[in-house]
Amino acid sequence: IYRELLREASDDDLPDVQSDFAIVLGEMGQPDEARDLLGRAVATLRQRRTAHSRRSLASALDNLSSSYAEDWTQEGYDRAWPLQQEAVRIHEEMNGPDHPKTAEAMSELAGLAADRGDLATADSLFGRSVAILEAAYGAEHPTLATVINNWALRLDNAGERERAEPMHRRALALREAVYGEQHQETAGSIQNLAAVVSAQPGRYAEAVALYDRAEAIYRAVMPEGHYLTAFPVAGRAWAHRNAGRYREALRDGRRAVAILEASLGADHAIVTQVRGEVGFALARLGRPAEAAPLLRAALAEDVDLSEIDREAFTEALAAIE
Repeated sequence: IYRELLREASDDDLPDVQSDFAIVLGEMGQPDEARDLLGRAVATLRQRRTAHSRRSLASALDNLSSSYAEDWTQEGYDRAWPLQQEAVRIHEEMNGPDHPKTAEAMSELAGLAADRGDLATADSLFGRSVAILEAAYGAEHPTLATVINNWALRLDNAGERERAEPMHRRALALREAVYGEQHQETAGSIQNLAAVVSAQPGRYAEAVALYDRAEAIYRAVMPEGHYLTAFPVAGRAWAHRNAGRYREALRDGRRAVAILEASLGADHAIVTQVRGEVGFALARLGRPAEAAPLLRAALAEDVDLSEIDREAFTEALAAIE
């Protein structure tokens, strides 16, 4: 339907069709075509000055920034940053500084700030975004849940789990209330909570149960082989690794890699990350020849590993070389 619309759309409508179709392509795991469409939409909309075109431009910039950020690489975050800054400026210009749309764009910029290593800026932007959304929507709204979830993720990545866990629980409660228990967004919050839990000693069984629940939801609501179905499997591999269960970690790591390779391509950064998990398990199981190339690839500068994983993979590689 969208391809037909692309052929038939008027010059006025074409950028909106391109931007909307790109969202679908991104959800289907086809980022290159999505970015091509978004880039064309942005180029066209920057030449227009109507109120509608400015709002459409802000939306297209949001989407293009998110697409680059989802590469999970420093290069992707750096490409996304100026696009999202421009989107925030347009939202402020069109809607005002305290509008929910401005808050949403600001929260995306906050996430990028954290991803680029500036947690103080991220905290400030996230806090402002949450305050705007609570004032506009009240305490129970899906957008608020998303912003709180994304803030918690960045805190977890920065090692601030004591702050991250209650935020993840709040986001999960909100998503269960808004979407129900069998929903993609609910599954995402469950696996994010599982990641915080699995990093803490003595909570292995709790973490695995959470990952199992998230996987079951994704498999029920997403197309077979969708890349999202791999994430709780990869997360569970990490939980196994933290508990010293390396055979189980190898099994789940390989399952996750197979899903991700089929859906995102063998060269995608997230595939390289998860192969590192496989390499770590192989190293601990006494299989250095298989482990070393996987660990080296995962430790490349352009792969966005957490500090915990980078230290673990570096130590494992040093031990077998």
